[in-house]
Amino acid sequence: MERYNNHVIVIYVLIALLAAWTFYDLVTTEDEVWTCSNVICSSVAGPEEWTRQNCFDAATEQSVQTVCRVQVDGVPRIVPLADLNLSGVQVCSQYSCVQEVRVREVNYPVNASSN
Repeated sequence: MERYNNHVIVIYVLIALLAAWTFYDLVTTEDEVWTCSNVICSSVAGPEEWTRQNCFDAATEQSVQTVCRVQVDGVPRIVPLADLNLSGVQVCSQYSCVQEVRVREVNYPVNASSN
């Protein structure tokens, strides 16, 4: 009979541990979210794809020419395609997340000089 009681006690202890672990997991992850923290480029676009995404035909009084949206020193510009050297253009067209971290939303003041 005592052997039976020992088994029952072990089962109760395991159930209590499982319940405590489940409760802890629910409490600690209630306001946490997984988010990507590290990405890599998994697909590179060459000049043709870059041109399709960033260039368009624009009509002038004399003709229609292809122009492209670019940034020069951080300033958006429209530049004729003929003025651009696209031979070495490689732009990442698709990124893959390779690492995630668990985050939780908070709201408290931070001293900017401590970083």
